[in-house]
Amino acid sequence: MAWFARRQRPQSIMLWAMITVGLDLILGMVALTEFSTTIESNAPALLPLIGIELIAYWGWVGYWIGLGYNTVIITTLWPYPSQHLDGYFVSHIIFWLSVNVLIISSVAIFLRQSPPRLERLSGLTAREREVYELLQAGLTQRDIAVKLHIERSTVKTHVQHIHRKMGLDDPSDD
Repeated sequence: MAWFARRQRPQSIMLWAMITVGLDLILGMVALTEFSTTIESNAPALLPLIGIELIAYWGWVGYWIGLGYNTVIITTLWPYPSQHLDGYFVSHIIFWLSVNVLIISSVAIFLRQSPPRLERLSGLTAREREVYELLQAGLTQRDIAVKLHIERSTVKTHVQHIHRKMGLDDPSDD
């Protein structure tokens, strides 16, 4: 996805995100109804993945959409044809709702605690950002030095500055 994002306009990325999430929502409903013929099914365990994808695309808006989607799907589609509401059935619904809320909330909280990439990059110089992007692309420090026509020790210094400014541990030598 990162490769795709670097080569596309923001509008096409958003369209791509909406299409993939829409397909995931439909596939989630289909999977839940097809593979959940009994109350003992573990199919609702897959639903947090849709919520996590929504969070990745749309942050807190995606979090609430994911929670709402999973709640509606679990309470209306799972497991059917029809079940009468006895204690065993209700306890399974409550269990899977709790599992989905906990997983999706944990991911949302984790992502909120890590600063957004753009904020972290804003403190870097233009050259440090260039070195950072090349590191993200998988180049070694030696390759970066050759590509940018600078000494390897200069690249190493840039990497140390990047790590310090982004609050990361000291880099290992490549």
